[in-house]
Amino acid sequence: MGGLVQQINLYRPDMVTAKADRNARLLLTVAIASLAAVLLLTLAGELYLSNLADQRATVAEQLRKQQADVARVRDSLVAHDPDPFLEAELDRLQRQVVAIDTNLVALNEVRPTGSGFADFFAGLARNTVDGLWFDGVVLSAGGREVMLKGVATDPALVPRLLQTLTTEPAFNGRSFRKVSFQRQPQEQGGLVGFELRSAQVSGADDAS
Repeated sequence: MGGLVQQINLYRPDMVTAKADRNARLLLTVAIASLAAVLLLTLAGELYLSNLADQRATVAEQLRKQQADVARVRDSLVAHDPDPFLEAELDRLQRQVVAIDTNLVALNEVRPTGSGFADFFAGLARNTVDGLWFDGVVLSAGGREVMLKGVATDPALVPRLLQTLTTEPAFNGRSFRKVSFQRQPQEQGGLVGFELRSAQVSGADDAS
């Protein structure tokens, strides 16, 4: 007497969809947290630069007064050497102004132009594509180089994303010169992983 064999298919598409939704919510939370952190860092940097500029103005005013004092001493002591204390103080203030100017130049070179990275993340948020999620965003070289990593239900969604990003000022002049895809196993939903790398086009404005 033959036995009864029953095959049970444990694959449930709704489980894959639910997992994708959870991943999307997690990625959105990470993106929002990253944006908040960038905004806080940008604000802190601007406050530091403002304080440094105020400090430079104070030292410059002290230097101007000290130079005036030295000039008066030289005019009144034609045949005598200037006060060594005034000379030493003048030299100290001059070195302090040079040091502050050097720091201001260095900080202005490394800080992002425009409104920082906020415009970049806002551009990504405004151009979300159904069926495509990011799981990694890397900015380097002061925002001039960008790497976007994520997954999509269809590889054709990636070119669609790039097309919509061209309308964003923060992506003006960016060229994604390296694009790679990797099909994930079927048990993971059969999604397609992608990686985009960009470089700033010569002569374009840096909007990051």
